[in-house]
Amino acid sequence: MAASAWAQACALPHSLVATQVGRVWLNHRVLNVAALSIPAADAEDHSRLIVRDARCRVQWTATVDGLENRFDVRRLGSEDVLQFVSLEPAGDGTGFTHRLLAFRGRRLRLVAQFRHTGKDGFYLGPLARGGEGVVTWVADASGESEASPHPYVISTWTWRGGRLVGPAHYETGRKYLASDQRTPRSDVVARAIGLPYRDQTGLKAFMEPEKVMSASAARLCADSSC
Repeated sequence: MAASAWAQACALPHSLVATQVGRVWLNHRVLNVAALSIPAADAEDHSRLIVRDARCRVQWTATVDGLENRFDVRRLGSEDVLQFVSLEPAGDGTGFTHRLLAFRGRRLRLVAQFRHTGKDGFYLGPLARGGEGVVTWVADASGESEASPHPYVISTWTWRGGRLVGPAHYETGRKYLASDQRTPRSDVVARAIGLPYRDQTGLKAFMEPEKVMSASAARLCADSSC
């Protein structure tokens, strides 16, 4: 069944924009997945993440603040993991939330969730010291302006026995400024720190920064009645 056909058959909400709709295989099971985002003109609605089986029965769903949402299937060890990435309001700007889902028995469960800003990085896959897992590098901006260089906290989770174990943290002694507009800022920092990883948030897949900030401002205004 094509994505558009199952979207109609499973009666997805018409008030939301389908950023991405598709059929995926997760550990030999067929799933219909929809990442639905708020229309740019509607600041009062919420986004929806929906996963249904081949017969349209709901396997997992969540209401989120995502301005835009996307998904893909990743591999950790011998297990498939469904990843949703949501672009969400965060403070005065926007940030990203990664939600990782995997089957536990017959049920699809949220097994991990990570949040970061555009100057931070997220990586999922083989680790430099062996095994597989998740690595994040997050700016510690406490007490400093956003435009200043920051130390970064690198955190590593290892995938063991069907779950992420950790994290192991360390903070850089030096401070780094993520300011190069030609490359994702998180990758500039990763190279400067010497990390063998590159950010997998997929920034280029999301909407243009102007639209993001416009939608974010509309949401913040709606929340504060400005």
